[in-house]
Amino acid sequence: MDNSTLTLFKIKFKASIRKLEELLAIRDINNAMTLLEKMKKEANSLEIDSLDSFGTKLMTIQTNSFKKILASKEELEVLHGKFTDGCEAILNNKFQDETHKKESLAFVGVYQGMAYYKNDAKAYREALIAFCDWFKESIEKLEQLINEKNFLHFVDLAEQFNAKAQTIQAQEMLQFALTLNKIIVEDKNQCKIFLSSYQKSIEL
Repeated sequence: MDNSTLTLFKIKFKASIRKLEELLAIRDINNAMTLLEKMKKEANSLEIDSLDSFGTKLMTIQTNSFKKILASKEELEVLHGKFTDGCEAILNNKFQDETHKKESLAFVGVYQGMAYYKNDAKAYREALIAFCDWFKESIEKLEQLINEKNFLHFVDLAEQFNAKAQTIQAQEMLQFALTLNKIIVEDKNQCKIFLSSYQKSIEL
């Protein structure tokens, strides 16, 4: 491979790295993967093994991230069950039952919410039921976004979870929203670390 060919590749590679970083920053995973495949093909034509390794590592990051998100979806479903149980408890006036109060996790969100609504069981019940209905629809939407690898809208949905959870003072939901955001941020940071390391290596 002559020097001019390698120099041209380095110029194109640097431009592609910048574009790849932009796509990752806006969580456009589909176009990022398309660009990465193009970069790998160009690298393969010049027999540059390190870029193929980079692509494999980047794909691993994405796969692990999706696994975490899917696990979080299961957590969502568990929480939905807890809040539904909490609604039923309020409907059946079980929120005054000391045994249930002490033993059932379903009451964690219920009692925090009750305090926020100044012990107005009816108002809180209505807010909680409305939240649960939205919650169920959002779980289905979350799964759709995961299947589409749509990180941008996924983060928007995570922020909505956070905002709505705050309105009913549901601490478990707030924690879940923080977990979602942490997954996204960690994934983005890991990608940027790899981008930075390979950008430096190509400059050598």
